[in-house]
Amino acid sequence: MPRSGTTMKDLYDRFASTWLGSMFFGSAESRYVRFARNLLFIILVVAIAPFLIQGVVAHYQAKKLIERQYKDHLVWQLRHTQESVDQFLSVHMAALSSLFQSHTVETFQDQKSLQHVFSEFKKAFPNFVDLGLVDSNGLQNTYDGPYKLLGKNYRDEGWFHETVIRGVYISDVFLGYRQIPHMVMAIKSQAADTGTFHILRTTINTEPFDKMVGAMNYSHEDDTFLVNKDGFLQNRSRFHGTALTLLNMSIPCGAQSVIWTEGINGQNQKATIAYTGLRKKNWTLTFVQPLSVKKHYFYALQQSMTVVSIASFIGVVLLALWMTRRFVMRLREAEEDHDAILHKIEHSNKLASIGRLASGVAHEINNPMAIINEKAGLMKDLTEMSEDFANKDRFLDLLRSIHGAVIRCRTITHRLLGFARQMHVSPEVVDINELIREVLGFLEKEAFHRDVRLVLELHEDLPTVVSDRGQLQQVFLNVINNAMDAVDKGGEICVGTWIKDEEMVAVSISDSGCGIAPDKLKRICEPFYTTKRMGKGTGLGLSITYGIIEKLGGKVSVESEVNKGTKFVIEIPRESKL
Repeated sequence: MPRSGTTMKDLYDRFASTWLGSMFFGSAESRYVRFARNLLFIILVVAIAPFLIQGVVAHYQAKKLIERQYKDHLVWQLRHTQESVDQFLSVHMAALSSLFQSHTVETFQDQKSLQHVFSEFKKAFPNFVDLGLVDSNGLQNTYDGPYKLLGKNYRDEGWFHETVIRGVYISDVFLGYRQIPHMVMAIKSQAADTGTFHILRTTINTEPFDKMVGAMNYSHEDDTFLVNKDGFLQNRSRFHGTALTLLNMSIPCGAQSVIWTEGINGQNQKATIAYTGLRKKNWTLTFVQPLSVKKHYFYALQQSMTVVSIASFIGVVLLALWMTRRFVMRLREAEEDHDAILHKIEHSNKLASIGRLASGVAHEINNPMAIINEKAGLMKDLTEMSEDFANKDRFLDLLRSIHGAVIRCRTITHRLLGFARQMHVSPEVVDINELIREVLGFLEKEAFHRDVRLVLELHEDLPTVVSDRGQLQQVFLNVINNAMDAVDKGGEICVGTWIKDEEMVAVSISDSGCGIAPDKLKRICEPFYTTKRMGKGTGLGLSITYGIIEKLGGKVSVESEVNKGTKFVIEIPRESKL
């Protein structure tokens, strides 16, 4: 649980900052992290809001579609089963009528003839159980079937009276003498001369209805059955009992359309109840299914939609993360490039300002320095010409120190003037390898005395360049001098050349010296900034080097590691844009 006063937004911000920081930049302390977090939030809101709205609409539409398809399918099943039962009754009643009309009454009055006729008839209509001829007094004179019903009197049976009145009758299911649920089909034939009549009677058990109606039950929880107008089952129900059981639910009769309602099934569950009436008989075909079965279809689709939605959501989040990371990294690179350009402009402005200042300062200092040098030389000559006196040697040492300081000031002012003035470029064909050997020739004795090894790795077929020989010589001399100052006794300086591409040749100058710390490496091109010991350098050499190479259209890059050495790479265009 969050501490008191800490909101869920605070927890989200803390988590997002830490996670995005490690993901994007390896650190949570960055303004880019906050920007990335806000941008990611906006992208997700913009992308997911329509997605959620579409999901809700799709969920609602899918629910309506499934409900409609469920009802349409069930209506079709009820209609199909209704037609099957009606057709069954019609076909069997028509068959019985055709049988009675195709034979004389005398044929059915003869027991053997009736048995023969029924035997052939049953081959085509096996659902008929028996066949008998009943006279106008209700007495069954002839009979063929599995039961002992010959001589039975049906005068008091309901079906007998209905047949006498209607001429054709299909009864409800009842038990009768045999005590087995069955139904009677009967047809009346009246003699024209005597006024007497006979009834051809047959029975059908409930098994055919069980098969036809039970075909609608797709799940073990479905229940389909036939019920008459009095509420008695006409076939076996899965949960409400056998035929002739009084149904414990109210089902209206006579509806020809499919009626929907909800109620309680035989298992005390909420259920969908659909029913429709038969056309040939006053029965109602009823289908009962628990609501959970219908919901199962929707849940199955909902589960599939949920899987797709989750996969889509993950895809949107990953895409948003990728877009955010790409955008923020591009923004960071652009800002870094912008800062580099501003730094370069600042550096150029600083060089220009220092150049103007240096030009004035150098001229102002040169005159008093010349006077000091002249007076110090005169004092030295006079001291040397005079007789020995106390501390004479001490005075001479001091005068030599003054002279050395004046020379050092002169060197600095000359460099300042060279730095300040516009460089005059004299393009000519230059052999870089030859120029490097020439520069190293100036430093061979110093390298020998300091026990520094000079290594050359020059490309044999290095093409010549069109550039300013003197300025390139100054560049190489500055960099190699810095390398000499960086290495200790026994160190090594390696100078190499190679062809970078069709437009550039490259020179590398690497040393095994003390190296430069990363925080200082960024400032080495700034004027008057030096990593050397106090009094060892002025900090102008590399600034002049960078300015010369940039003016010639080249590039200077440096790599350094503390206590391992430094490597300068100078790229020179084959034809400088002078």
